[in-house]
Amino acid sequence: MADLDEIYLRHLDWKKHLPRVDPFYAVKSNHDVVLLKLLAHLGAGFDCSSKCEIERVLECHVEPDRITYANPSKQASFIRYAGEVGVKKIVFDNEYELQKIRENHPNAECILRIKAKSLPAKFGADIDTSTELIAKCIQLNLNLIGIC
Repeated sequence: MADLDEIYLRHLDWKKHLPRVDPFYAVKSNHDVVLLKLLAHLGAGFDCSSKCEIERVLECHVEPDRITYANPSKQASFIRYAGEVGVKKIVFDNEYELQKIRENHPNAECILRIKAKSLPAKFGADIDTSTELIAKCIQLNLNLIGIC
């Protein structure tokens, strides 16, 4: 694990240079409770890809509005769980995921994942699909809050 002092200093540097950008830590990269609590104390958000990761972050007393459920293929029961515990931010990159969100967490705050060179080809929507997905969000009366 990275030195905790180094993490703290990097966070301060982040806030200095990008004050309006809130970082979201990918919990799957390291779910150590000490690290999660430090990041929570520093005000970071958390990118969770499973129910277990959401539970672990909530156990660290992180507010649900600082959690994003970002699995590219979410189980319907996990989407419902996110809604039950107050996690509203959910990432999607295809119409099937949008339909599951609509059916299981209609008050979700949807975030469209755009295809990026740094991600495997199966993740993210290309520009044409993104336009269609934005229209589908509107049609399904879902709350699209941003992109990632």
